[in-house]
Amino acid sequence: MLLLLAAWLVGQDPGTGGLRPEGMAAAPPTVSSPGLAAALPDLAAMPGVVLVGYPVSGGSPRGIRESINRSRPREPGREPFDGMTVWSYSTRWRGSSDGGCDPTSAEVTAHVVITLPELTNRQALGRAERENWDRYLSRLAAHEQNHARIALAGIDQLRTFMRGAPNCETMLAARAQIDAAIRDANRQYDETTRHGATEGARYP
Repeated sequence: MLLLLAAWLVGQDPGTGGLRPEGMAAAPPTVSSPGLAAALPDLAAMPGVVLVGYPVSGGSPRGIRESINRSRPREPGREPFDGMTVWSYSTRWRGSSDGGCDPTSAEVTAHVVITLPELTNRQALGRAERENWDRYLSRLAAHEQNHARIALAGIDQLRTFMRGAPNCETMLAARAQIDAAIRDANRQYDETTRHGATEGARYP
């Protein structure tokens, strides 16, 4: 599952030459869960990606499933899912002498937060149950990683388009278009995979 956060916008104040925030969102977390980073090193190594765990536990697959259902991320008015990928980006650019902006100076920084279940009593489970859990977590993480890849690819494209824009209006229009394209691509991916179910991201 992927949710969209409002982009951070930072433009130049032509009166002082300094940078001022315009609609700054709350800063996303910057440090990954040590447990998830150890279990999913490839995902944790993705630039701009932070892993956040929500604790779950149980002595059986059914108990763990119930714990996931109680603890998994919930957004008002939305169906809850075991994993969640939230992306945003910050943008900066220099002002121009005429009070506008210099698109060639545009900088875009991606921020991706992936939330996954973190089994707190994994070592207390039997070997078969641990293997089942590890397989599920790996598949769920792979699904969310694909969401992250879609978002990061779109943000890379945004950076290129913004820097190549002839003026401020075109630069901002490119941002809106790519925002929509990222949302559409992720929605189609979830529809195709049934939110990861066809990829094996189901437990138990």
